[in-house]
Amino acid sequence: MKPSLSKAVLASALAAIFGATPVAQAQTSPVTLRIASYLPSSHYLVEVGLDPWMAQVTAETKGMVKFQHFPAQQLGKAQDMLRLAQTNVAQGALTGVSFAGDKMELSDVAQMPNIFDKACDGTTAYMKVFKSGTGATADFEKNGVRLIYPMVLPPFQAFTHTQALNTLADFKGLKMLSPTRAGEILLTKLGSAPIRLVSGPQAYEAFQRKTSDGMSFALDSVFAYDMQNMTKFGTENLNFGGQVVVFVMNNQTWNSLSKENREIIERISDRTSFRMCAYLDGTYSKSIERLHSSGVKLTKFPAPALADFRKVTDAVADEWAKDLDKRGRPGTATLKAYRAALPKS
Repeated sequence: MKPSLSKAVLASALAAIFGATPVAQAQTSPVTLRIASYLPSSHYLVEVGLDPWMAQVTAETKGMVKFQHFPAQQLGKAQDMLRLAQTNVAQGALTGVSFAGDKMELSDVAQMPNIFDKACDGTTAYMKVFKSGTGATADFEKNGVRLIYPMVLPPFQAFTHTQALNTLADFKGLKMLSPTRAGEILLTKLGSAPIRLVSGPQAYEAFQRKTSDGMSFALDSVFAYDMQNMTKFGTENLNFGGQVVVFVMNNQTWNSLSKENREIIERISDRTSFRMCAYLDGTYSKSIERLHSSGVKLTKFPAPALADFRKVTDAVADEWAKDLDKRGRPGTATLKAYRAALPKS
């Protein structure tokens, strides 16, 4: 009788056949991971989110996991962040899911206009749909990365330097920047000409040079990129959808960490997502007050106009889902799952 294979040899053989990643061995020495980000070090998603996350991971792993941060597109443009993590140029990357092109299309569901009002509601649903299951497989595992933590921003408003936005008709003919596919569909339905927005510096330059009329943008980011003095008009209570910014890690890097350190990172990451959404929800009304104080004329739309806007945004979600369905992606199923995962008021 032939001797039986050891468990270790059998596991390696199965991994070679099926392409599985062997279970990580105990981590015996410290590692320093390169982290790429498209955001400047002074951005609130770095100062309040990424920086404390790195410090806490290093502290709780007792120095076994350390980081070297490359902010402000030092290792590549915003559109390159996912590729940097995939190719292990950076072991981790902070990126907007919209910047990954068609690689993370399902995540756009959390960027739909009028799908949630609070960042923490959007975060709760995103964690349920994309930390495991179909969403995790399609948008992260198939791209060779692991979702470490998401930050789901509260609803964007529209801002211009040329045109008061007193009615929905005022959007017609405007060249408007948008960071998301859902936002582009919405602006098109409102009669605007959408322009893809890939970074805050691009928005600043477009306003400064007046190559665009306006933008769909996060309230806090108006101040993060010092655009309040160039912004003349805006909306106060529309809902253009938020933006999903994710921190991802190269799969091989993740699997090379010890089980204990992976558990520490998971625990800190979950806390970071909900700490960030609480921060973002807490600063939302304050940002509106700051915009008013900066002289930006914000329009608060009445109920009939909000109802008309709701009809348009519902059509945006349906169009987005059907477009994915036609291309063999589970658009309708993802939209249904995300809506079901939103906290009930």
